[in-house]
Amino acid sequence: PWWNNLIDSPSIPYCELTSVGSLAARAARKTVAMESAAAMMKKKAASAVAAGARVVESAMVDITLPKDPLNAFDGVSSVVVKQKVDKAEAAAQLAASAVGAGMMGSLGEKENVYNVYSNSGGLIFQAKEESEYCGLDGRALCAPNHAVKLHLFKADMMNKAMSAVTGATKEVMLVDRPCYCGGCCACCDICQHKANLYSAPPGGGAAMVDETMLVASVRQPFMGGGLSPTLDVMDRDGTTKLATVTGPACCIGGNCFDNTFDVTDASGNNIGQILKKKPTDFNDALAQGLSDADNFTLSVQPGLDKKVKAALMTSLLMLDYSFFEGEGDVSVNILEGSCSYKCCDMHCCGAVCPCSCTCSRSDGEGH
Repeated sequence: PWWNNLIDSPSIPYCELTSVGSLAARAARKTVAMESAAAMMKKKAASAVAAGARVVESAMVDITLPKDPLNAFDGVSSVVVKQKVDKAEAAAQLAASAVGAGMMGSLGEKENVYNVYSNSGGLIFQAKEESEYCGLDGRALCAPNHAVKLHLFKADMMNKAMSAVTGATKEVMLVDRPCYCGGCCACCDICQHKANLYSAPPGGGAAMVDETMLVASVRQPFMGGGLSPTLDVMDRDGTTKLATVTGPACCIGGNCFDNTFDVTDASGNNIGQILKKKPTDFNDALAQGLSDADNFTLSVQPGLDKKVKAALMTSLLMLDYSFFEGEGDVSVNILEGSCSYKCCDMHCCGAVCPCSCTCSRSDGEGH
């Protein structure tokens, strides 16, 4: 063979050829080992990336696909509901009253936003109103009796972080309230204040008006409870009464005193209370007097069914629209040199009539 000539060649010693062959073989083995190690590291890195993706995906599913949206009410005995102050809305109402056009203040009506806190002080929900501005049942013409959809979102730090990145939110409930005629007695369906509560699907997705996800309904009884405003909490079929919310007789609203609404079960036993608190200080009084912002507390038995708790929070929001919304408690008319303060609302058979104290310099008398 030709390589024998190389071996027999006096210019290339046999030992040197053996040494060169060994080095080449060793280098080849080392190259193979390095390639194998690199492939193993690449495989481990890909596995780690896949595992991280699965963790992120599961976190996103946990945020956007709640397994049981109403579980947030488990063990809750008290919630505090605070409406956010909208400065633009307050300014529009004050400007309208300053020129004697108080009714025009509704043109500045904004969608309500509520923060719901647990008895430990942590933020658990945020409720955001969805409603039309114009239209026959919009805010501009019909507030506070306009058609409303209130979306309730789970409020937690992970949800906020994920929604900031992906836009996903954890919606747990939807309150759907149709427009109604609130200036007359609750003697027919169109004059009765009512709302339906829907849950988000257990597997995930946004809450929507879907009869299969209906949790409960809340509505005024015939003639609104007489002198005491009343709301009945019904089951999803509308045939079984779960609870009744009853307010004080005749006088409701205003910022001079607390407003207490008792909650009883179908047997008449007390199971809770809804409290609209009066202002705690001057800043709070100013915020509630010049805007629609109000503070409420719902207290119930911890072991109460979570569906009933959710329906009672729906009742609380309905009470805010019925008696504590509107144009604000203080109005100042610069053109006429008068000011008025809304003392309370008079309630009779579902009809609500505001009672105000007005001072004017035009006739030199206050009335």
